[in-house]
Amino acid sequence: MNMQKEIISKDMSVRLVEIAAKMDVPVEEVNELYEKKYVSLSEGNVIENLDRLTLNQVSNYYRKQLRKQNSTYEPKTKATSVIGFLIGTTGIWDDAEFIRKTGKRLIDKWGIEWCKNHVPPYIEEDETGNLVYLDTRQTIFGKDNPDYLTPLSPKLKVRKNTLLGFFRKNGNKDYRFTTMQTNDNKLALAWTKVKYFLPCQSFGILKEEVDNEMKMNSSGAEDTMSVFRAIDEEINVLDVITNTIGKKGFTKVSKVEQHYEAYKDAWDRHIVLRGTISWISDRENSWGSVYVGLADSEAGVDEQAQVKLEIPEYLKIDWGEGTEVIVFGKTDRQSAKQEDGTWKKRAGDVFVKVHGIYPIPGLTVPKSDEVEDVDSIEIDGWFN
Repeated sequence: MNMQKEIISKDMSVRLVEIAAKMDVPVEEVNELYEKKYVSLSEGNVIENLDRLTLNQVSNYYRKQLRKQNSTYEPKTKATSVIGFLIGTTGIWDDAEFIRKTGKRLIDKWGIEWCKNHVPPYIEEDETGNLVYLDTRQTIFGKDNPDYLTPLSPKLKVRKNTLLGFFRKNGNKDYRFTTMQTNDNKLALAWTKVKYFLPCQSFGILKEEVDNEMKMNSSGAEDTMSVFRAIDEEINVLDVITNTIGKKGFTKVSKVEQHYEAYKDAWDRHIVLRGTISWISDRENSWGSVYVGLADSEAGVDEQAQVKLEIPEYLKIDWGEGTEVIVFGKTDRQSAKQEDGTWKKRAGDVFVKVHGIYPIPGLTVPKSDEVEDVDSIEIDGWFN
């Protein structure tokens, strides 16, 4: 077949050379595949955008080849049965939706042309002139993303979720602080409907056991899927938490900033606190979260022995001020906007992003719907 001069334009030839270099194959191989796809589409009565659609098919072919090259055989790992209870979650996250929201925010701030001409670009126009977001993920799970800077399907979901809990392997009596992570779209969504601090059973792929901690991945197999089933078993939640964490596992409220400085470079850092709810904000922040104060229960009225908690909207606050709680979360330092528009972390102002919070039975104050009467104490507005 000698149609290269007829159907492969100069611009298209450059694109095909790039594919050949990426795949480390002869350019003649890529050209031949392009010609075959081109003829097949034209014989199928495709008239408009024939060159673009042909390139799409060639790219798809090599993407599949790339996936095969990057995938390594891993023997099927047997799922482990675990029993315990969930205490919280880091929250569901969708990479594709984040890309879309980032693109929209940049369009609103800098304009369409800036986003199209940025290196790398965030958006492009499709054949009908509509704007589409581009996949800006250079890597996926540490490997090159074969779809990097290609149009992102508006229906694409790339969800992940991580649950926290205290579980023991079935047949074992020792509980461990457990994180279970999933990149399965359906499971990530299903995990938004779980219940906390109730006895349950599930399955997971064991990744690591270190001291009193256990890390697991989700299992997607039909008979060992990582969904959670309530069980009729007595579990003393407070005893399991305190015995598993141990005295050294709890951080004092006054030591939160030191904890942050010591572990700030660890992406999977976590902190466990016990204290008293000292105040609850009556308004949400821009993310829908509520700020709450946590005081050291043993420090009396010491103002310094407090830390701010950020409780996400998916964790219900059904207790009031004065409640003693155990908090599971991640430390961070608040940022301030600079004159040049960038954000910089401020000295001080360390807070805790809450992943789970347990109101201690017998030390829980009911949630109050009362609103402070701001006019109960009058003040003078003018003095001579």
